[in-house]
Amino acid sequence: MQFITEADVNRVFTPALALEAARDAFLALAAGSVTMPQRLSLPADETGVYLVMPCAAPTVGLGTKLVTVHPNNAARGLTTIHSSYVLQNSVTGELEAVIEARTLTERRTAAVSALAASYLARADAKVLGIIGAGPQAKAQAEALLEVRAFEQVLLWNRSINAALDFQAELESYGVSIKLASNLEHLTSQSDVISSATRSETPLILGDWLHAGQHLDLVGAFTQKMSEADPSAVKLSTVVVDNLVAANNGAGELIQAALEGWNWHNAIELSSLVSGMTPGRNSSQEISLFKSVGLAVEDLFAARTVLSALGV
Repeated sequence: MQFITEADVNRVFTPALALEAARDAFLALAAGSVTMPQRLSLPADETGVYLVMPCAAPTVGLGTKLVTVHPNNAARGLTTIHSSYVLQNSVTGELEAVIEARTLTERRTAAVSALAASYLARADAKVLGIIGAGPQAKAQAEALLEVRAFEQVLLWNRSINAALDFQAELESYGVSIKLASNLEHLTSQSDVISSATRSETPLILGDWLHAGQHLDLVGAFTQKMSEADPSAVKLSTVVVDNLVAANNGAGELIQAALEGWNWHNAIELSSLVSGMTPGRNSSQEISLFKSVGLAVEDLFAARTVLSALGV
């Protein structure tokens, strides 16, 4: 049995490799070779949540991610999310590895967004807007830079100091990085907008959108959270990582459905990856990818990490 540290994952699970793992995961979903119950959510305390995410794929393994989300941890000087991954052999059941899963989760989430953007974002997209300045927002930027030749990145975050730190971290990518004065400015100027926050108030308004944009929403994972308002959803061709999971936790879509948006209009990412459904239909189309996170993404990511380490 191997214990894989965050340093190990950070070293080998590059954005490019994470993108390959994401593609394999969604091809497996499309082929029906994955067993994946919906994640189990339990209260950890008054505000904290404990998530259990199992998945099985015979050629890959058996795996379960264990996640805690404690919103009050910042006041304790701790990170909000803690996670670990347990990988077992699908033939023998033997324990193969326990993996520290913070970086694994960040990069697999971002890789799925990049995978969706490779089908949905315009090929000539030049400006990437990033909302949020935490580790997940940084991972989103790194992954999206893998699939489109952006010339500029616009950043917006409630904390200007965090935004400045984020700006400094991205400078090595060789693109122009600027801080947006406000959310409307970022939205109106960006070809692709990626939001990675836990906001319960919409940050992207439909009134600000224009033809040809692509929205990437990964932060909201409960019915109360929302990073885009219902009008933005209604204006968009909507793609989700999984319809059942989105029904349970995609706050933007749940709230839009209460205002008349139809769930039948949503497309699953696996149908794009398998070629069953085309990606972007025209240069004028507004597209939206909503991710709530799937256990299959973690399983394929974990196996990819072990392979990269030569385990």
